[in-house]
Amino acid sequence: MGMAVGRRAGISPFLIALAVANGANAGNLSAFSAVGIVANTKMAEAGLGGHEIKVWAANFAAQSLVAAAGYLALGGYGFGEAQARRRAARARVSRGGSG
Repeated sequence: MGMAVGRRAGISPFLIALAVANGANAGNLSAFSAVGIVANTKMAEAGLGGHEIKVWAANFAAQSLVAAAGYLALGGYGFGEAQARRRAARARVSRGGSG
């Protein structure tokens, strides 16, 4: 769904994939996700219980930083707009128009 919305908005497919993947990873260690339940159980078994929120927050922060860096590195929404302008220019050229 994210890819379809991104394509309609003219956003780079790579940027959308990065955002979707990082969003999914950011929520992975939540106490409500399957991965989070397993991780929290294993942490408790290892004597590291009580740090669940810290681990989730660190994971969330790291994934948010990666997503923000990717957004900035790829030009954010402007990157998609630039691609749309290039596609429109190529379409005009292929139709024989100059602009």
